Amino acid sequence: RVLAWQELGDWVQTEEGRQMSPQQRELLLAVPHALKPGWRESVFKVSQRLCNLVATVCQMTEAPSERDLSTTGFTERCVWLVLGPLLERLSQAKSKVTASEALEAVVRIGGPGAAVRGALAHLTVMERSHRQSVDTLGWAHDVLLNYGTGDPRLRLQEVLLRLRQSFLFHSAQPVRQAALRVL
Repeated sequence: RVLAWQELGDWVQTEEGRQMSPQQRELLLAVPHALKPGWRESVFKVSQRLCNLVATVCQMTEAPSERDLSTTGFTERCVWLVLGPLLERLSQAKSKVTASEALEAVVRIGGPGAAVRGALAHLTVMERSHRQSVDTLGWAHDVLLNYGTGDPRLRLQEVLLRLRQSFLFHSAQPVRQAALRVL
């Protein structure tokens, strides 16, 4: 599995791989969801290759122009496909650095608005451990500090409502504190 993900990552960097359409990128990023164990991989090296693949696809994609965020071909659906599994790796000591690099690439290409909304949606869809919630909210806080709230895809009212509904009244104090920092 390590070699398979490595080969796919190498292929993506070839001329043929660079010619991928946005739909092909989405399919490529959806592959780990379809395979078993895919993103639920427990072997660190395989997990690391998956994170590297996401970062490589993002690095190959052109950054959006400030006027037109839709020019990247890296859709919001692409962001949401990879965001959850990468955020889950933030809480794992061995995967934290690789996941952080891949998440940074996703934010740079997909936009901070889509990333923050996706992170909060990911947390509210399934019950996460307190540690994962705190790490994800801390990551969202850092994204907002570094990129600001100017991205039109952020939909600030939606983010504030989700924070209020799910995290400000959470039973764990660290989660409430992390939500207040994001707020």
